[in-house]
Amino acid sequence: MARADAGIHISKQPINVGEVLEDVSRQARILAAGKVEFEEVGLDDACVVIEGNRDYLHRLFTILVDNAVKHSPADSRILLRATRSADHLDISVSDNGPGIPPEHLAHIFDRFYRVDRARSGPGTGLGLAIAKWIAVEHDAEINVESHRGKGTTFTVSLPIIAQQEVELLDKQGYV
Repeated sequence: MARADAGIHISKQPINVGEVLEDVSRQARILAAGKVEFEEVGLDDACVVIEGNRDYLHRLFTILVDNAVKHSPADSRILLRATRSADHLDISVSDNGPGIPPEHLAHIFDRFYRVDRARSGPGTGLGLAIAKWIAVEHDAEINVESHRGKGTTFTVSLPIIAQQEVELLDKQGYV
């Protein structure tokens, strides 16, 4: 967050998002081991090129998966899903935990904001603020949908580089 405050922008280059999500998925299986079932769907659709920063995107998706693990009861399920459209890649992390009360949804991306029931747990309340900053730096949208007693889904919508640009970048050795 200090970088955001200082006006520093993330350096980006063409990257394959699928590779980032594979790493996050491997790490998520370790985080979720023994607590929740972790599943991924459509990650083949995520093998697309975007203008991004591998490390920061890894951080963004790790924050979302880590929150899902922390706030899900034992024996629940977390789903990492990638869905591709013509010009965007939507990546969602869903859980079937207790959900976020509606009155808190407007504030969860604020710094240091923590939903009451989570205040006694680990964390500083910065994770989702960092995730939001990373998304904005990637010209992406991050949204949340939550239903009490049914779970929460965070979705990040990343713009995809046009196929012609990808072919040019591939010829130049960037992809």
